[in-house]
Amino acid sequence: MLTLHLAPVVLGAGTALFTGEAPHTLVQRSVISTSTTTHPTYDVSRGIR
Repeated sequence: MLTLHLAPVVLGAGTALFTGEAPHTLVQRSVISTSTTTHPTYDVSRGIR
């Protein structure tokens, strides 16, 4: 499971999180939204190479 917390703030140049690995498939489970942040949750499965 992967849970993200998205807010409209830019912090630096960013960092790649999934480099050098097999592709992953994300299936959205839920989304909770507030006035300042969105919290999506995904099931993560490793893709086939």
